[in-house]
Amino acid sequence: LGLSPILDSDVVDVAPRAVHSTGLARPDYFNWHVQIRADVEQYRPDVVIIMLGANDQQPLRSWDASLVAAEGSAQWTRVYRDRVGQFMDEASEFGARVLWVGLPVMASSDYSASIQRQNRIYEQEAREHRRVVYLDTWSLFTNKPGEYTSHLRDRDGDVIPVRDGDGIHLTTEGNGILAETAVDVLRETWNLPRTAIRR
Repeated sequence: LGLSPILDSDVVDVAPRAVHSTGLARPDYFNWHVQIRADVEQYRPDVVIIMLGANDQQPLRSWDASLVAAEGSAQWTRVYRDRVGQFMDEASEFGARVLWVGLPVMASSDYSASIQRQNRIYEQEAREHRRVVYLDTWSLFTNKPGEYTSHLRDRDGDVIPVRDGDGIHLTTEGNGILAETAVDVLRETWNLPRTAIRR
């Protein structure tokens, strides 16, 4: 999310975790449930910020790679929802508050439709977990008609690139916008002290 550049390391410790091409669909490839349990036990964080799922438009498999649910099936939705809820429970197990960051609009309309379905799951599950807040990022990266855009104006009015050429990933500038939005939520919802913010 690009949080480190805007948070004061003397006030806030940031322990980032990112593994390329992973999500909740393939625990046989990388098991985020195991990772989050280890991380919260080690760090006992006050806040956990989660953003994942861009690689989850595929069949769901178990830890041993056996097929659990075909993509697009009702079973897929049920199992994925269960995994999301379990992940929220694991992230907040030791009392942490959880900010679940929804995925932004994508360049591909078909891909965006899949992402919207997942975002609805994240938002609905967040409502069921009292320590979890969902952050909708969809409109952060759209133009005025509400469509995907690769460039936006910053606070100074300059046009900046916010999406990579693949139409999926965020640029450094896009991550900066996302990080600032996440920090605003932390400040307004959970009283993150202003002294923690460098800007």
